[in-house]
Amino acid sequence: MKMSKHKDDAVYVTLPYDFVPFAKDTVFSYTRKNIPGHDGKSGLSGCLHYTVRPCSDLAVEVREKWGGGYFIGGSQIRGKIRSNLEILSAAYQEFINRSPMLYRDFRSHFYKERMELKKGIERAVRVGFLKKVGDEFYVVPARTIKTNHPEDKNFLSIKEHRLVKMGLKEELRIFKWSHTKIEEFDKLQKDILEKTKKIKAQREKLKDKLSQIQNQISNIFCTKYNFKRNLDPIYKNAEKTNRSYESSLETIKDNLWEDIKKIIPSDDEEVTKLYRLTVERWQRKAEIYIKYGLLETKSEFPPYQRNIFYKGDAGQGIEKMTFTPSKETPNKAYIFNSNNVRSKRSHYFVLGPEPRIAEYPVPQSVIDGYRQYLKKFHTGDKKKYDIFDNYEELEKEIKEKLEEESKSFDGIIVFFRHSKASGKEELYIGRTPYFKIPYRHQLTQLLKREEKDGVDYAGALFGFIPEEQGGDGESKMAYKSRLRFGPVDIVGNPKIYCRELLLPTPFASSSAMYLQQEDKGKLQTYEQEKEPQLNGYKYYHILKESLIPKAQDKSGENMLSAKKIIGHNSITCLKGKIEFRNLTSAELGLLLLSVDVRQLLKSEKYKEIADKYRDKLEQTYDLIGGAKPYGYGKVKIDIQSLEIEKGETDFASLVLEPMEPIKAWQEYIDAYITEMGKEEYFDNVHFERYIQSKLEIDLSKAGPKHINWEIKLGKGYNSRCRLRRNFFNQSF
Repeated sequence: MKMSKHKDDAVYVTLPYDFVPFAKDTVFSYTRKNIPGHDGKSGLSGCLHYTVRPCSDLAVEVREKWGGGYFIGGSQIRGKIRSNLEILSAAYQEFINRSPMLYRDFRSHFYKERMELKKGIERAVRVGFLKKVGDEFYVVPARTIKTNHPEDKNFLSIKEHRLVKMGLKEELRIFKWSHTKIEEFDKLQKDILEKTKKIKAQREKLKDKLSQIQNQISNIFCTKYNFKRNLDPIYKNAEKTNRSYESSLETIKDNLWEDIKKIIPSDDEEVTKLYRLTVERWQRKAEIYIKYGLLETKSEFPPYQRNIFYKGDAGQGIEKMTFTPSKETPNKAYIFNSNNVRSKRSHYFVLGPEPRIAEYPVPQSVIDGYRQYLKKFHTGDKKKYDIFDNYEELEKEIKEKLEEESKSFDGIIVFFRHSKASGKEELYIGRTPYFKIPYRHQLTQLLKREEKDGVDYAGALFGFIPEEQGGDGESKMAYKSRLRFGPVDIVGNPKIYCRELLLPTPFASSSAMYLQQEDKGKLQTYEQEKEPQLNGYKYYHILKESLIPKAQDKSGENMLSAKKIIGHNSITCLKGKIEFRNLTSAELGLLLLSVDVRQLLKSEKYKEIADKYRDKLEQTYDLIGGAKPYGYGKVKIDIQSLEIEKGETDFASLVLEPMEPIKAWQEYIDAYITEMGKEEYFDNVHFERYIQSKLEIDLSKAGPKHINWEIKLGKGYNSRCRLRRNFFNQSF
């Protein structure tokens, strides 16, 4: 597959997973009032015996029996049967994770608009103190910092070299500093301040002239000549080649000035002088940016928040700070930093809590979204950033490091935004000012549930847990499963070995993979105006041969998972049973198909349909356990026998032989298909795609752009990549 020559064109890749589309309409077979009971006499009760034949090694949790032998928990099979049954019965997608999805994208105009970044991060984002009372969390806003601007600042970002000059302690520094380095930065900083004063005075004087061109000028500085795009390559090249960066920076500055000259009036000397000075200031700021990129960071730098005492300057900044109060530095505040990523140059200056403003409760959805975000977090110690589940430990650590003169604990510093858009109250929260915010479209919204009182086949057979209390304070209905999955015995003497695998979790927030994309068109995202469409149920490809994991580099060490694996040649099979209570004929037929879809071939009433799929059905497999992307867990599940409780009232018959073996059960298969609408059923549930999801694929035919999870950390698909759908599908 050739890469596109145009940078905006999509590049299609294959991954370890694909999707079976959701049913066209969810089928709710009952209401909560007419759902079958568990002890009914009119329904079918009994048990289904099955075997699991391993066709590859299995990453399952093995347990020892009392008295010898091994087994796995029935829940490891239950999950597979449930997912099969959801698809085959057009059920509501109950067990898809609906935690709020968050994102941060500085290139996105949606992100910039919702964060109101045009007015500056220090004014757009608020800062406060997270507090826990019982099991509830609250954010207490910090006091604002008064400025000459119509809108005050919520916090200050202060470059580290300035704080080092004021006496920032060694353990709180991100970088390693020498006296020479400090002097270099200080000299540049003084030059920037002098130029800034002149620029401010000139802008005030020329504000009427500048009003017509200021937006164009700002756009040039912020987009075409933003620091990251233009300067990162310079300092990285200087670091790699040990060469100076001055000539490269001078070239960029000259290009910037040429672009500015195209906008400003050529005959206006005052405006020309102003923007010449602005470009020179840009160059000085760029030098500081590059110099920070060339500084050596400390190997260990835990997040911190510390009390300080300060003296303000005339520009509403900090002139001096100390860690103990004095007559010269009487004002109490905080300095804070969340991590030492190389792109971070600043520490944050925060005032104490504002007692006159009400605190904001943190909704559970915000906590769930933050937890979901932490699952993707692979840098440093997660506990340092786990402000909710690890709150007490962080509180203890902060208190221990507070200076003796100020033992008061105001809470854990967090950044947040609070709004009441469209009458709906929203709170976004993070440990840095540029935090992640929820996408416009969330899975709860996209996975629509049309009938609130409806119960689908999955809920009716597997049960459902109590919902939240209603408005009257009464608990809503819960329903116990009519299926019981017993332990699954292992036949043989399993040989177990351990293997470390790179198994990061794919998240639905990856819009290029989880949302329906057009072959040629703009990327569909969760943030766009029009509601996107989900691809469907995710499944992992069934491989002909298991993959042998490649050696990982150190960047992925913290993503490796140690898995215990059973060699499939060391066991014959696994044996289990499912007990069922008071099922209808259609429900039993659905259960049989969910255990083994090949049972369709037993149908007599719909033999013509069964024959259509016969060749492929006989080749189907299922996947159980973990490490599926590497080909582990491939099995065939076979139904061995079906027994139904007798309906006679004869006491001797019930005691001696309570169960009646069923030799042929095609009537149950036919009853289910008839119940679901005969031939139309197969189109509604995308039956063909379901079968294809259970067929083996050959990775050797995947082509050069097949990406598996053996990729190095950070080397996965980029924003141009789209999931190549149906790549492995075999035509019928």
